[in-house]
Amino acid sequence: MSFNEYQLSVCDVQLTGLVARLVLKCEQPAGLFFKEGQYLNLVLPGGHMRAYSFASPYRADGIFELHVRLHEGGVFSEILKKNLKQNDVLVASGPFGNCVWHPPAHEDAPILMLATGTGIAPLKALLEAELPRCKASIWLYWGGRVAADIYLRNHFELLAHRYAHFNFVPVLSRDGGDARAAFGYVQDEAARQHADLSRAHVYACGSPRMIEIARTLLTGSRFLSSENFHADAFEASWERSQFAHVPPQNEAMELWVTAEGSRERRVLPSGQSLMLALSTAGLMHGVCGGRQSCGTCRVVFQEEEFHELTPPSRSEQRLLKTLNNAGPYDRLACQLPVNGQLSGADIILPDNPVSRMKQQMA
Repeated sequence: MSFNEYQLSVCDVQLTGLVARLVLKCEQPAGLFFKEGQYLNLVLPGGHMRAYSFASPYRADGIFELHVRLHEGGVFSEILKKNLKQNDVLVASGPFGNCVWHPPAHEDAPILMLATGTGIAPLKALLEAELPRCKASIWLYWGGRVAADIYLRNHFELLAHRYAHFNFVPVLSRDGGDARAAFGYVQDEAARQHADLSRAHVYACGSPRMIEIARTLLTGSRFLSSENFHADAFEASWERSQFAHVPPQNEAMELWVTAEGSRERRVLPSGQSLMLALSTAGLMHGVCGGRQSCGTCRVVFQEEEFHELTPPSRSEQRLLKTLNNAGPYDRLACQLPVNGQLSGADIILPDNPVSRMKQQMA
């Protein structure tokens, strides 16, 4: 996996209710290659960063679409509603994420896609790229509170009419009077319609709560293999890391950090992830919030200290293997708690364009 900096020019902005559909073009399209299901990070004025999934398949001309949920008073929302116009330039980094297409081993194995809100964006890109060539049965469950939340309903109904193996099921949690939609929640509707998912692949994108409930439900009662549950992993903030619920302790850990050629002694509070501690110190900017999908929090240990750490999980090992220039003593800072095993460690922070961009824009 590699990620770079890009300049993007605005082609079009369409405001549809509470969602903006933003069409952008990379000014150097040969440098931007992404897989459907991945996302990028936009750098906004003041150094603010926002992660958005590609909502359209890859094109060689560098044109793609993003979907942005509009929030009253939101930094990017206000820019989209008031200031952004055609040919304006945005800065981005990416691509990130590994919620990409996994070809099914059997044509009779179903593929389920679960989305809430603008989580539909990466699934839209996947579907538009794979529907013409995939022969397996594909089911899309898109959840919202009311019918207006399913803002691309006609688009997916037309796809379902065009492709006999594609099934679209809108699911509404607050409107039981829509005869063309299921009532309830996407994970429950998927479980109701599929009793055996032992050979299936499931893609889930949207609210973290939906994703975790769906994972538990479908692997626990519908025989889905955990390896075949693919989730859009980025989070809006670092606090989503797996150590966020652990409050910082009074004890502090001293270690040496080399960044941009400068080696300094740092004292970090224990009880949180190394990524969060380094981010708070202004030394790192992790994109995916500890979900092991971006690789922006990679750190390098000395050989002896590396072997004293708790071994990495299989998912951490898989991501590290995809990173360009990753070495044998690399770890993801989001997966390491600041505790005694880091006391006195000597680590290197590789050059990270995401962190560099944030510093430049701040």
